[in-house]
Amino acid sequence: MKCLGFNFQKGKIRVVELKRESNAAISVVKSELVKIDPKLEFTELMDRYKRDFIELIDHNKPNLLAARQVYDIDTIDGANFQIAPVAILGLLAKQKQLSLNLYNAGGLRSAGPFGLEKGAKPIEAVDRLFGNHSPNWDEFQKAALLVAWRALRES
Repeated sequence: MKCLGFNFQKGKIRVVELKRESNAAISVVKSELVKIDPKLEFTELMDRYKRDFIELIDHNKPNLLAARQVYDIDTIDGANFQIAPVAILGLLAKQKQLSLNLYNAGGLRSAGPFGLEKGAKPIEAVDRLFGNHSPNWDEFQKAALLVAWRALRES
């Protein structure tokens, strides 16, 4: 089973593809950073998200989608670059008959859903368990991995 995990920033779509083997082992297939011009007019920006998501889904053929969901934004940029893409991804998931698992930041901090020892921090376990996938391997990219990892464990 394959899952695409997404995390959004201004001008960037962070994507990690994970695969769960029949023996339950989970591994990184790829890690991508898709850049988007943050100065695009709103309707162009939404169209760009849609086109990029369709391309990612059609090319990678995941069984499942997951995204980090932000819900307490107080700026237009936050709404345009973090909330709107999740809505578009949700619409496309429905059209393509894929499940979309959404997790907020709090849902990525607890060890239990990741099968880690109590008190462990999932973000700190990423490199040890999945390796380093440079050049864009930072906290934002790792959050894309965390949502995919949790979704695969729950499916």
